[in-house]
Amino acid sequence: MIQIDDKGPSLHDYIEQNQSLLSAMAVLVAIATFVANLPVHWLGSSLLFLSIAAVVTIWVELYMRFPMTGSIRLVLFKNILSLSLMGFILYWFLAFGTFWNIFAFVPLFCLMFYMSITILKQLTMIPIVRKIFGKKGYRNVWQKILIAVYGLSVSFGIMWMLFVSIGASPALNLMLEFLRINFR
Repeated sequence: MIQIDDKGPSLHDYIEQNQSLLSAMAVLVAIATFVANLPVHWLGSSLLFLSIAAVVTIWVELYMRFPMTGSIRLVLFKNILSLSLMGFILYWFLAFGTFWNIFAFVPLFCLMFYMSITILKQLTMIPIVRKIFGKKGYRNVWQKILIAVYGLSVSFGIMWMLFVSIGASPALNLMLEFLRINFR
């Protein structure tokens, strides 16, 4: 979340620093608009899906580059960009129902993985946890065993998240189908 601070970077500074990414995103949106109406429908749909995927990827990179503080215009720009991308992603899910019927577990898994990694990173910042796990190169035998158990637990957690996301994907597909029906 960006905090408003007039002494922080301005919208101009942010755009100047990320001009190439914003330009690439604009070009991909233009391509997506163009290929949606290609006469060869399967090719147009495939290119549209890939263009939207590339726009989402660039947006994530832009989002990660937002400063912690900034001018009111920068905060407003971030919020508008975020809302427009949420609409773009919703369109992506609604327009490509066939694809998401097969691969609906992917966004579910990515969401669960991101949330888990974020929580684990925050936990490792707690001083007592850092002390328990020790510093790399200076760990005793018990800390090395603890690291091995932790790694194994994380591996099992990732497999569990994949299993849960595959199991929950039919419910996501049903929800998306209801949205598709109601928004046509």
